[in-house]
Amino acid sequence: MNKKVKSKIPNCHFFTKNQRGQMKLSFGMIFSIFLMIIFIAAAFYGIKAFIKLQQTAQIEKFASDLQSDIKKAYNGGPTLAEESYVLPKKINSICFRDNELKNLMFISSNPIASKNLEYLNIFEIISSEEPYCIDNIDGRVNLIIKKEYPQNLVTITR
Repeated sequence: MNKKVKSKIPNCHFFTKNQRGQMKLSFGMIFSIFLMIIFIAAAFYGIKAFIKLQQTAQIEKFASDLQSDIKKAYNGGPTLAEESYVLPKKINSICFRDNELKNLMFISSNPIASKNLEYLNIFEIISSEEPYCIDNIDGRVNLIIKKEYPQNLVTITR
């Protein structure tokens, strides 16, 4: 009764002799997964750096546009202009303070460098409160830039 049963699978010997090939295949798969993880991490890092650069550019554009509007009012006659500026939502408010070197500061959870604006009557701006802060609402800051007749410098209000 001991009949040899012939295997229906030809060359069935690969299960025993070629076990090293399976190990190389799994190493290749692990290495591929490792490379994918590195590429995905690098992509997230790049996106995060790009967003940070965009926010820095928005802050610099805000300071430049505000200084330009202040200078325009300073060089012109009496002015009363309501302006709206775009800022990143991470900034809670902007504040004006009495400091010769940096009179504009940004209130945020992360530290942001202060700026210095020229042609401002900072004593008039902070006469009611120091620092004089204006809230950032949904990424927009609304300011009133004004220059009245006998004054030479520009004031900013909410």
